[in-house]
Amino acid sequence: MQHILFQAVAQLTIKWKIEAADQGIYNITINVESMTISFVKVSYYTNLYLVGDATPGGWVLNNATGLTVDAGNPALFTWTGNLVAGNFKIATNLTFAGNHTWIHPLNNSQALNETGAAYILSGNTDYQWNIGASDEGAYTVTVNLAGVNPAVQIVKTGPLPLDLLSFSAKLDKALASKATLNWLTTNEVNTSLFSVERSIDAKSFETIGSIPAKNIAGTHQYTFEDKNVLKGIAYYRLKQIDINGKYTYSDIASVNNNGGLQLSVYPNPSTDRITFNYIAKNAEVSVFNINGQKVISTKLASDNTLNVKTLASGYYTIVVNDCVSKNFVRFVKQ
Repeated sequence: MQHILFQAVAQLTIKWKIEAADQGIYNITINVESMTISFVKVSYYTNLYLVGDATPGGWVLNNATGLTVDAGNPALFTWTGNLVAGNFKIATNLTFAGNHTWIHPLNNSQALNETGAAYILSGNTDYQWNIGASDEGAYTVTVNLAGVNPAVQIVKTGPLPLDLLSFSAKLDKALASKATLNWLTTNEVNTSLFSVERSIDAKSFETIGSIPAKNIAGTHQYTFEDKNVLKGIAYYRLKQIDINGKYTYSDIASVNNNGGLQLSVYPNPSTDRITFNYIAKNAEVSVFNINGQKVISTKLASDNTLNVKTLASGYYTIVVNDCVSKNFVRFVKQ
């Protein structure tokens, strides 16, 4: 505590000096009645953590969700992320042992828009913030330690985003080669559809189909079949499109349609049109009869089919040349 002396401005030469070692945050109290002033250096917790089943890390302290301290204000911490139905409180130390301070709401029924909070030692009243099922969503949590008691602001910024739990692609060569894509989702809120995209180089993608989203709570399984698998390595991704038009992409899954691939067509036998089991741009297709005569010479159609309606009934050999390799397959025209 120091006394204050008022002087005329022209005569004011006395100053307080802060040494380099004393830099920091201070509470300064001026009492004009007693003409005194006090300087109290304040130290704050260096780490804060969200702990509870409403948070990404649950109740496991090793997975606790850390808040980020403001670079210019050591009393201010923030976190942005998803909160689900459950409870949480704020830890200042990663231990459940006694004599460590936690930050709690003032009671268990405290509304999320109320900022009151208190420091409570482990083992005492265990109040927690509650996130109801209808409260699930994206949040920003801000903790201000500057006052006598902390202030905790919990602001919902939007609904929970779609969680893509898994996405895989598998090659099936049982009949004609096809790729089966499977994905698992949860938290479908305002989700419109899944657009399936394919690429030969993992850079330029084309849309090959779409599936409407269920857009309801719960976990959902989806399956999509690509019956015209690219030869070589085919890359797939999902474009997850929301009702408002916003979209995100999944990770990329792939299948290798190279080693051991046998060219096939279906149906076989056929009466009018056959479909090939792979797509190769600008591939040349030649059809030979049993006498070795070339009866059809054309480019592989964009829909991966060939019209054989005009051919006479009998056995034929098809040669597909995609400038990398030649593949042969026999078929029967009925």
